[in-house]
Amino acid sequence: MPNLIQEELFKPSKLKQEIDSWIPFLKLLASEDRQLFKDMIEKAWNYSDSIETCQAERTTEAFLLSLLVSEQRTINSLSSQIQIMREQNADAGQRID
Repeated sequence: MPNLIQEELFKPSKLKQEIDSWIPFLKLLASEDRQLFKDMIEKAWNYSDSIETCQAERTTEAFLLSLLVSEQRTINSLSSQIQIMREQNADAGQRID
């Protein structure tokens, strides 16, 4: 009789399997894009719990959505910083476009 607890412990995660499936794509990228993609994948680990709980046939979608959410967070943060800079410069009589 198989030990289900042991099998579960050593079973590759959905996220790990998904990332492994992207390795051929990663290898074809230019080196600067390869590093950028690796950085994005690293951010996806922040959403690993969500990816692990999704349906098996939805792992790719969950992975891609986690990347989109992460990038949107970055965009929102940068937009906020730009807005703060605009307000500070408006107070100082300067303009940033």
